[in-house]
Amino acid sequence: MAEHESEFGHWLAEGGLRNRPLSDLFNGFTQHLIEGRVPVARAYFGMSTRHPLIQAFDMTWEPDSALDHTQFDHGWRHSSAWADSPLRHMILERLPRMRRTLRGPDAMLDFPVLRELAERGFTDWYGAVTGLEAESFLDAQGSLGMACSWSTDLPDGFSAQNLALINRVFPIFAVSIKAAVLPIITRTLLGAYLGADAAQRVWSGATNRGSIERVEAAIFFSDLRNFTAFAERASSDIVMATLNRYFDSVGAAITSEGGEILKFMGDGILATFAQPDANVCEQALRAARKAAGAVAALEKRGEGVGGLDLGIALHKGEVLYGNVGTRERLDFTMIGPAVNEAARMEKLTKSLNCTILASDSFQAGLAESQALLQPAGVHALSGLSAPRALYRVALDERHAA
Repeated sequence: MAEHESEFGHWLAEGGLRNRPLSDLFNGFTQHLIEGRVPVARAYFGMSTRHPLIQAFDMTWEPDSALDHTQFDHGWRHSSAWADSPLRHMILERLPRMRRTLRGPDAMLDFPVLRELAERGFTDWYGAVTGLEAESFLDAQGSLGMACSWSTDLPDGFSAQNLALINRVFPIFAVSIKAAVLPIITRTLLGAYLGADAAQRVWSGATNRGSIERVEAAIFFSDLRNFTAFAERASSDIVMATLNRYFDSVGAAITSEGGEILKFMGDGILATFAQPDANVCEQALRAARKAAGAVAALEKRGEGVGGLDLGIALHKGEVLYGNVGTRERLDFTMIGPAVNEAARMEKLTKSLNCTILASDSFQAGLAESQALLQPAGVHALSGLSAPRALYRVALDERHAA
């Protein structure tokens, strides 16, 4: 038995180090308990995480059934299911282990889920919780931890030997889960803050200051006109909610066409289209027109703010893509004259009374969509020695050239 337990501990450790799927680790843990004669008839594993959309997830194992997976958004902590959970009670009371008899004179059915289990014929319930960081309080926003429970339907419930085995192996299981999940969380957060492509490059080792790549790209630069005046008169909550709605609308248009959002700058967005073997100008043009339409739809639904106009500049050129900053604080971004030109072009959208403005190099990169561009004259851009021909982009095909 001790040899088998040692082998299983090695399997868990190896699985965590090799980033084995969490479902495999949970299934393996459950099977080990069963092989150790723990009469598990139902096993539960839940974990809080750090993700822009997902607050937590769980898995439930029952014999002869597929593993049940559920994800929970950030409203999960306010749900009655969590508020009335015995696992939350354990967290609040700082109880790392808790047992409840579900049948007989000693039954203690003080939580709704325990009453449900008792009605299904389960006789005993045992729970375990642990944080995955020092001094973590698992009911706090952003906490990282996990909880498990095991139920049996045997008349006598779990034995002392059963619970001893669970308690010996659970910490090893928790460590394996932590080892497997932390890289996933790290990559997810990198993607949320840097963008998917930049995150992959950083994760793959592009972390040295000055490590750059020259890329020919279509550049998308958008800004909200009159936002400063709006922010001065509106409450901070309204400002943030409005800004996020605009970002959702423009960001969804960019990513749907294969673009990469590199940076949010106040109320502006810098994005690039640089996919190999793709017409990046066509992609960026479709994204810009989608973004303009989505922002207009916000206004029609009453979710926008009157007086805020979207301006988008589209440009094409060589950019430097990589790490810049101090020795200790880096930013993985896109720099170069072409980026500066795009930012200066966007400022002209107001004086030229258009939503989308494209450069001559961008226009030359288009194929069938060139008809959507209308000459807007030749204009001097600050910092450029020669003026540049610019083009208005039609938002409606009926107004195309």
